[in-house]
This record gives sequence, structure tokens and C-alpha cells, in this order.
Amino acid sequence: HLHCFRCSNTPYCLQCGNTHLETIHHLFYECLRYERDHLILERALGRDTHSLLYILMRESACKYLLHYIDAMKHFQATFGEVS
Repeated sequence: HLHCFRCSNTPYCLQCGNTHLETIHHLFYECLRYERDHLILERALGRDTHSLLYILMRESACKYLLHYIDAMKHFQATFGEVS
């Protein structure tokens, strides 16, 4: 997704060895590099983590989402701390 912001030279996920497009869906649900962080988020929110829209619409869930994004460290070099 950093490619969309012109912060990466490739549209592919560097964590997966350039085999998957780096999309929001991939980063949050498919990328094995962040699987552990996603499990922590899932424990906090339950099965509702399967809907990013649901998470974004719940104020209480956004706190956990920001912690998840910060734990990923994926955007830190570009955007700094997010939580």
C-alpha cells in the first residue's frame, strides 16, 4: 500500500518476497509477517476483526486497530508512531 503513496518502488509486499500485491486487505488479513499481531487484535476484538469496516466504525475498536498498526511497524519509517 505504500506504493500508492509513492513511498515504495514496488506494489508488491516486501515482507512476502514480492509475491503478493501489498493491499490493505493483504496487510491486515493475509500477510504471514503480521499474523501474530493480527491474532492479538483478534483476541481483543473477537471475530469482528474479519471486517475492517466494522473496526473502523466502532470507536472502541479503533484504539485496538491503532495499537495493531503500531505493532506492525510497517508504516513507521514513513509515518512515524501512529498510536
